Amino acid sequence: MKEEKSKFVFSISVLLLLIIYGTFSVIYIINGYRSRNVLENRSINWAELYPLDDDNHPSDGSDTQAAGSIFDKYESLPFVNLAERISASDTYRNDLLLGIGAYASSLVSDYSIRNSKVRLTNGYWVQMRSKDDMNGIVDSYIELSAKADALNIPFIYIQTPYKEALTPQNMPWGINNSKNSNIDVFLNKLRSKGINCLDLRNIADTSDNPYSYFYKTDHHWNTALALKASGIISEELKTYYGIDMDTSLMNTVNYKPVTYRQAMFGGAAKEVGHLNEAPEDFTILYPVFDTDFRYINPSKAVDCTGSFADVMIDYTLLDDAISNGGDEVNEVMNYGNCPLVEITNLNYKKGPRILLIKDSYGSTLAPYFALSCGELDLIDPRPYAGNFNGSILNYICKNKPDIILIMQYYPEALPS
Repeated sequence: MKEEKSKFVFSISVLLLLIIYGTFSVIYIINGYRSRNVLENRSINWAELYPLDDDNHPSDGSDTQAAGSIFDKYESLPFVNLAERISASDTYRNDLLLGIGAYASSLVSDYSIRNSKVRLTNGYWVQMRSKDDMNGIVDSYIELSAKADALNIPFIYIQTPYKEALTPQNMPWGINNSKNSNIDVFLNKLRSKGINCLDLRNIADTSDNPYSYFYKTDHHWNTALALKASGIISEELKTYYGIDMDTSLMNTVNYKPVTYRQAMFGGAAKEVGHLNEAPEDFTILYPVFDTDFRYINPSKAVDCTGSFADVMIDYTLLDDAISNGGDEVNEVMNYGNCPLVEITNLNYKKGPRILLIKDSYGSTLAPYFALSCGELDLIDPRPYAGNFNGSILNYICKNKPDIILIMQYYPEALPS
């Protein structure tokens, strides 16, 4: 009788545990979808502004567009709130549920392995990739490169650094990440087709603590590594392509670090909550020299002139994060993932006009890289982020950049 009672109590306990696990896991998953801090202030039909013609070829570009005039074209477009921004305070309100959900999940499986994210043995989170077929991705780059060649515009692919390339021994036992090998295949295929590549995967290795160049709770690089990459890219363009880059300002001695305590709570951390991860510090390197930009970001309804500190940073998001337990504040740089941004360096008007086709890594790079350019145009074509859905080739024909750069954390196919 006593034994049957014990079995009954045990069964009820297991059942309750499963109910709790299921409930919080559902909440956990739902909040995972809600907690992205993304807002597009304007609904802009980029495909209408930069269309393909009936033959699926761009216009001849005879109406070449001067930098700075772009905002006038969008000025009359209506504001449309596509989604309510989920602020740091909203996330923090649900944080206990997130944490309990992650803990409940850990009773069945290690919460350090979450969706495509894995926590390394040194506590840093990374994004995982299985083995991918890179052929389709390569084809889209070959196509754009060929069209750039026809326009006599140099074309370079830039591979960003990432944590997984540093010390593979920090990967948890039994976990296989194919990111590095996939990118090796991708770069080799591009080079075999004559496409120039700049591989920055190892630029953090020169530091005694290479992980210090990345966030612990997120896969992105920090401003120090973005500045370093800006210098390397600028020097590469100047030395090997004859592009008139201003490389004199890319040394860290020209910048003052300002640290915002516990402001960064990255994408991986937001999936497991504050019970399981702590916010980390976020540092912006501010130039100590005079800067002057015109910054145009149509989707955020921003057209302003001012210094680096005045125009390059979304202080609303930063203040919100500081007050509410942290957020993905890497997105304060260049206002995060926007479809199209045009930056004119008013202190270096003779400099080159560069088109950078980017992902989220480019948002942190852009404010620093713009210091070495005359004009820097940014396009984010990813449908789930920037969502520039117009014709990149049409944009190139209209604006005639001196060089085209594509920089990505992980290669993604370009839109047709």
